[in-house]
Amino acid sequence: MSSSSHDPTELEAELDGWDELVEYDSDWDQEEPLEEASPSLASPSLADEKNGDSDGEKDASLKARLLINPNKAGTDGVDRDKINKIIYEASKGSPFFLNEQRRDQAITERINELLAKANELRAMDLSFENKVVKEKVKVIEATREVGRPMSLDEGINNTLNVHAASTLSKYDSVAYLDLTEYMKGHPDRDVAEVVEELRAEIHRRTRLTASAGIAPNKMLAKVCSDVNKPNGQKLLSQDQAAIDEFLSQLPIRKVPGIGRVSERVLQALGIKFCTDLRGHMVLLYKLFSPIMFEFFVRVSLGIGSTHVESEWERKSISTERTFSTMSDPKAMYEKLRELSQSLAEDLDRTKLKGRTVTLKLKEASFRVYTRAKTVDRFVHSADDLFTIAKPILATAIATGKEKDGGLKIRLMGLRLSALSSRELSEGGIIRVSALPPRNV
Repeated sequence: MSSSSHDPTELEAELDGWDELVEYDSDWDQEEPLEEASPSLASPSLADEKNGDSDGEKDASLKARLLINPNKAGTDGVDRDKINKIIYEASKGSPFFLNEQRRDQAITERINELLAKANELRAMDLSFENKVVKEKVKVIEATREVGRPMSLDEGINNTLNVHAASTLSKYDSVAYLDLTEYMKGHPDRDVAEVVEELRAEIHRRTRLTASAGIAPNKMLAKVCSDVNKPNGQKLLSQDQAAIDEFLSQLPIRKVPGIGRVSERVLQALGIKFCTDLRGHMVLLYKLFSPIMFEFFVRVSLGIGSTHVESEWERKSISTERTFSTMSDPKAMYEKLRELSQSLAEDLDRTKLKGRTVTLKLKEASFRVYTRAKTVDRFVHSADDLFTIAKPILATAIATGKEKDGGLKIRLMGLRLSALSSRELSEGGIIRVSALPPRNV
């Protein structure tokens, strides 16, 4: 079933640096870690930031970038204040700390600009905009789809993709299974029992625990899979009243697609839980783009996609390496060749090809550089990947020579996106040679 929800990559472009939104099944590490925000050192309000630039306020804002995510599953019993203090003090003066300090200052300046605009809007007559927003919310709400997607997640960084008949395939990070048709065909079965059996089967075959979320759509299922980690499950009813109750207690940071920067912005506007978004719709409509506004509406109503993608619909595939600081261009090209070979092997295993190659570099100062090149044909070989990415690396090296000491990197990554199955021709038609032989 299709969905009108936006691709997270579109939202990322719309945010223009506000946040790092992630796809539910993305395997490409984000440019900045998404699991760090301080519970006890919550981001100061926009008003607080505007009214003073004291060292205490700056420290609180920076610590919110450096420290652990309060919504991370399994951290309930952790002494966060103690850990936060250790991390902050140990990071001071490091390249990572200085980079985060620089980024935090830039974000604070942009938030202050947003605050000024928000204050202006609050003083205006927005009755017309209120009518417009109500109509838009009705239209978006009409797109609600109801299914029975299940999200499988795990406790030790390994999960399994699951196919319809409870068969298991390769290891991955998160898997989705649409149980709607299965449950229609087995009305005597209880969905919670089915999922319990599936998790037990995963453990029997792999000795790995798996948590699961069962909900009307993928977004809610993913959130529910975090509730009873590392070896439990959460069932959310399709009843809208139950969904609303769940959302009223769900911190916005728990939603896939809302990271630490978006959380900071929304909390400054008085939005802490998902249903809080409903009371600020006009302001969100005026402050953000149409794509972001629709995203916030969908989150506030618990609307998400029910479409479970197949293997060949994967968005991207990537590989990366972290190493000690590297400054020799020859070594960088050798590392790129190594990554090209590694990515090509993954593409062979998954029988995928793609058209957009992205090179990711993290400098010794922790600044991240990503550039992409899209070609007019599908590629998958190591030679093709290296040939396309090499000029991107050459540009980065040349630009680095203009700096003191030249380019120095500590991480390199390579990604291929705009994917298609190799069993499809350029026009999207399945090749006859890829079909099984006909029985005679």
